[in-house]
Amino acid sequence: SPDLTFWIALSNLKLDSLGLDDSPFPVNGGYYIPYNSGRRNSKTNATLPPRVLFNHAGLGGDSGRCRSSGINDNSNPFSNERIVLPGSMRVLNTPESLKKLDKQEYLKSLRTDLLKWCRGESDDSSPLGWTCLSYLDLKKHAAVYWFAFPALAPRVPFVFSNSDTNGLPSVSSLQDCLGSKKINVLEMLEASVATMRQNMLEHSNNGNSSLTPYFIVLGLTEFICDVSNSGANNSDSSTKLTAASIECLPLSHKAYFDLSPAKRSKAIFAFFDPCSSSTHPGWPGRNLLAYLNIGLGIKCPCVRILCYRPSVWRRITSVPSLVAVPVNALPNSPNRSKTRNTFEMKPEDDEEEVGGVLVDEPPKVLSDDESNLSPAENLFQTSGNDQIEHTSILLHVSLSDVIWDSSQKKGTTDKQDLDDDSIPVVGWEMNSRGRPGPRSVNLASVLDKTKIAEQSVDLNLKLMRWRLIPTLDTTMLSSTRCLLLGAGTLGCGVARTLLAWGVRTITFVDNGRVSYSNPVRQSLFELSDCGTATSQGSFKATTAATALKKIFPGVVSEGFVMTIPMPGHSLSDNAAAKRDIELLEKLICSHDIIFLLTDTRESRWLPTLIASANDKILINTALGLDSWLVMRHGCSPDRTVTSNNPRLGCYFCNDIVAPENSMKERTLDQQCTVTRPGLAPIASALAVELMVALLHHKDRHLAKADSNDGVDRGGPLGIIPHQVRGQISTYGIMTPKSPSFDCCTACSPKVVNLYRRERFDFVKRVTANTSYLEEVSGLADFRNAAETVNVDWEDDDDSDESM
Repeated sequence: SPDLTFWIALSNLKLDSLGLDDSPFPVNGGYYIPYNSGRRNSKTNATLPPRVLFNHAGLGGDSGRCRSSGINDNSNPFSNERIVLPGSMRVLNTPESLKKLDKQEYLKSLRTDLLKWCRGESDDSSPLGWTCLSYLDLKKHAAVYWFAFPALAPRVPFVFSNSDTNGLPSVSSLQDCLGSKKINVLEMLEASVATMRQNMLEHSNNGNSSLTPYFIVLGLTEFICDVSNSGANNSDSSTKLTAASIECLPLSHKAYFDLSPAKRSKAIFAFFDPCSSSTHPGWPGRNLLAYLNIGLGIKCPCVRILCYRPSVWRRITSVPSLVAVPVNALPNSPNRSKTRNTFEMKPEDDEEEVGGVLVDEPPKVLSDDESNLSPAENLFQTSGNDQIEHTSILLHVSLSDVIWDSSQKKGTTDKQDLDDDSIPVVGWEMNSRGRPGPRSVNLASVLDKTKIAEQSVDLNLKLMRWRLIPTLDTTMLSSTRCLLLGAGTLGCGVARTLLAWGVRTITFVDNGRVSYSNPVRQSLFELSDCGTATSQGSFKATTAATALKKIFPGVVSEGFVMTIPMPGHSLSDNAAAKRDIELLEKLICSHDIIFLLTDTRESRWLPTLIASANDKILINTALGLDSWLVMRHGCSPDRTVTSNNPRLGCYFCNDIVAPENSMKERTLDQQCTVTRPGLAPIASALAVELMVALLHHKDRHLAKADSNDGVDRGGPLGIIPHQVRGQISTYGIMTPKSPSFDCCTACSPKVVNLYRRERFDFVKRVTANTSYLEEVSGLADFRNAAETVNVDWEDDDDSDESM
């Protein structure tokens, strides 16, 4: 099967770009030229079969959909060294679709493109060399695929010719046809091919089309002698070899018809041949003959075809190692004659197989200083001992009596005389059992487990984009950095849900240790984390980060053990407290989303203040016995807001007292988070869902608060409420909203600005005396003013009068 990177890139393309689109799209493949006597198996020394190469860079060809798949490799593995074989890929959505598709009709649908290429009616310099039908099982990391190499097949097949003027056999080695000057002639031929390659590269706007398989060779006929007469032909000795003796031109209608009649009669038509057989040409020769006969109208009884296989094929640039797919056991054309002179394309058997994947390494690269040739000649090099090994073969083929369809008049190939729809097309590849059918590949056995996990995590999200949520931004979610303040029951639940949404960066902050009551409620801990009778349990923050990496190795997770300074909790170590405050602010500023998941009310004050001062998105989650709260805090007080969309309040905006020590003089049931076990998963999931919906809103945390009144005013994932309050005893959910409070102890402008000026000194005073916070925020004055207001109560009860 093709290179592993090809399947990985194709899977990404299907998920990220193609979705449910199963129409064909262009992909580039390529093949190499055999070296000397052909590529050989290092163990058996057997000639390896011709192979077509595919890797991930081929998907970055002419399709914008391919370029959007995230493949950033700008190198082209086929230019300069490989012969480009343009093709098409079709990724079907179900295995049943692949099974039911009429394969022969699909192959016939490509016939029009081949005929247009033959007749010069398309802009492509190369025909469609292959096509592939596939189905990707993205869940199991497997693929089913079937390659075809379409070729026009005449009903009366091509036959070899015995009409050569020099008396050459139908198939002969090129170097045996060149007599005593074969070394010089072959060097000149290779240099001319190199010059043609350079010219094609210079005039190509797309590196993928830098080298096409077919070309015309001029001037070589003069050096061909009679093999049967031991090279006695005078043309070998009388023809003077000069720098301009041999010329190579890319095959096209214009190049051929611009030649004089004399040059046309002596032209040799060549193609870069991937086959190493000494008696048969490779598969690309089929469409070359169709091009000559149908496109150029050549009906000669003897046409010379050069199956070009140079002695050494020099690289211009280095390319990655490629895994190759064999092109073997290709089907025969219909009504093929079994006579001795029938023109056949040689299929060869697989020689080496490793785990079901055929592996082929590129040959040794010769450095530029190993050759003293000119720049054009520098692309090739002979053996240096006058014993050049050149395996090109020269064919003589008759094109005079080719029949393409049943209604065609013998010897005619004019368009009006051909029934295009009746011209046969062949090319489906045989499977590993030698029968027509698809192949399969299981990537799970060779892929890195971390990569499999990464793709699997994203699978559910990317499938949402196909049909249900096309605007879901999975790239944005994966790059979102989340800070979890609290690694307890809520922290574990939020972290697991963040992983499911594809978030890759999760940081924990907690100063607690894992106790024996934790593992059953907190999903990132287990019994071994609880310590022993002589040792304490592990720190929650670091243990949770380690557990996340075990669940998904691709996550970037870190735990910080620190104590958050709290109002009403006096500082015992000022230096340590100052470091904790600086670290907390640094963490909040370096993350995109802050989740406030701590146990006590007062532990939420400082993070709320810092997030407000730095205009960070903060989502607060709290639990009661049978109720929960999920809310998003408003923006910084520095933001400009309107009366239509006021700044939303924070967790403390509805308080009329400053937070204080809630652990003081409390019994055990009041100190612990006593709550119904089902609440934490509900609240943590809602907190993450609120984050995802908020990130997809164009205004982010400035988004106007929506309610569940049935009017959809939210973003692409629904409404964006300010608060979600639930009661499990009634199974009810409310989405209230409240504006910010000017005297709030955490997010009011007075408190935020005072913190910005004094930092640690301000926090130190608040921790020592909570009444100080009420004074600076204006809350104390607000409360005093409220107490002095006289309210006249009107009693509507007439019971006193009746007495």
